[in-house]
Amino acid sequence: MPSMLRGAQMVKAANKRKVAHGDTSKIPRASYQSATRVQPQPPTNHPVTDRSDGKRLSPRKVNLDCLDSSSEFIAAGTFGKCFLSKYLGFRVVTKEVASYALAQAEAKILESLPDHRSLPYLFGITPPSKDPPLLVMKFHGEIGRPLTLHEVIHEGSPAIGRQNWKAVLADIVSAVSTVHKSGYLHNDIKSNNILLEKTDDDQYKAVLIDFGKSRTISAPKKYNLDANQRDHYRKTFKHIAPELLKGHPQSFQSDTFSLGMVFKLVASKVECMKDLKELSKACTSTDPKRGHLCMKSESVFRLPNKLNVL
Repeated sequence: MPSMLRGAQMVKAANKRKVAHGDTSKIPRASYQSATRVQPQPPTNHPVTDRSDGKRLSPRKVNLDCLDSSSEFIAAGTFGKCFLSKYLGFRVVTKEVASYALAQAEAKILESLPDHRSLPYLFGITPPSKDPPLLVMKFHGEIGRPLTLHEVIHEGSPAIGRQNWKAVLADIVSAVSTVHKSGYLHNDIKSNNILLEKTDDDQYKAVLIDFGKSRTISAPKKYNLDANQRDHYRKTFKHIAPELLKGHPQSFQSDTFSLGMVFKLVASKVECMKDLKELSKACTSTDPKRGHLCMKSESVFRLPNKLNVL
């Protein structure tokens, strides 16, 4: 009996060694089928788009059947044309982009940003089959047209009181701060890329738009300009920080300079905001000890406090 028991133990041990080395001949059939069964995969027409951190791997696609075929041209920029339309009954802006890759890149940035009252809300992008590709975003404006900060300042209409101006500027700073905290640079902050919209309490709020030039903080762009190009950029694109024209990479500081140029424009054109001039100088000065180049990213986050004491 002891020898039979020992023999059984030896057979059992041998089977374990075979299993460890990949021999499945002694594994019970039911257990083997369970271990080797191909795990169910998501349907191919519904790709996985979510990660464990809640961010999507690819931009949300809109349903073309829910997008009105009629649209009205409202504006054009460096990277596309914008049209007024409707999606799911909501008034939207569709941004026509030159390539699907560009549309995906901008959509990915917008979807990476948290919900914020002063940042665009993206419904999604059209499927790759749609040419040209469109970004579909919530419309911001009034009476069926977008209202830019540039228009309000230069036309003097609608009339906005001092406290509301401070709130509008705080909106812009908050939007820029949120973009930075999310790991991005906007790279095109100017009055034409800021929309104003009337809220339910008859006050205006600001929305920072156009992320076509936005980049991650870790992959900023460098300009490579000759002397003639630098002179052209300096005269034409005054919101671009001067160090960028010399070949320095985009940064928190270059966004801060652009923000300061918005402050400067408001201070020079809006009578009740003349005292904004000192803050605009702090953001745009090229003094290496006191200007925007010595500012850290946290400096932008503290600007709303400085607006409150004006």
